[in-house]
Amino acid sequence: MPQVLLGAHSLSEPEPPTRLYDVSRAVRHPDSRPGSLEHDLLLLQLAEEAALGRAVRPLPWQQEDRELPGGTRCDVAGWTVGTPFGRRPDRLLEALLPVLFRSGCNLRAIHRGRLAAITERQICTDLRRLDRCRGDSGSPLVCGGVLEGVFSSSGPLCGDPRGPGISTRVSSYAPWIRSVLEDGAGN
Repeated sequence: MPQVLLGAHSLSEPEPPTRLYDVSRAVRHPDSRPGSLEHDLLLLQLAEEAALGRAVRPLPWQQEDRELPGGTRCDVAGWTVGTPFGRRPDRLLEALLPVLFRSGCNLRAIHRGRLAAITERQICTDLRRLDRCRGDSGSPLVCGGVLEGVFSSSGPLCGDPRGPGISTRVSSYAPWIRSVLEDGAGN
């Protein structure tokens, strides 16, 4: 059974708020396909309610279907942020990245060795400053305290300046997310 670790900021040091939860349900977007970045979204339902506190709390998510303007600065977090080679860091890392305009993003988007078309359902962040890497799929893209995206892919190599960081824009999936949440409320 899959599990989710909440509250961790270190992989080696004991932290009182850290707790492992079983996942009771995983719901992949029905239009997602292997090898494609389009509709790259998976929702997880925990088997029990998470214990909330300083290190674990709900994050509001963007439900208004609107485009983030290029230049908007957003927070990202992950275990391999900025570490293209070598081992995974011990501590959860965080960075501030600017959102790219879609036109500029499409000129640089490379996925699986070929140019990828970035759609209105995706957000691009600038890799030249810092990016998330393999193992960070599902990491949050938070702008102004609101979840705007979920990390999907970087270029062929982590931190490769030839391509942007690509995230799924959650607001474009708001009706589907709400339907999954409503369906899960009865479980």
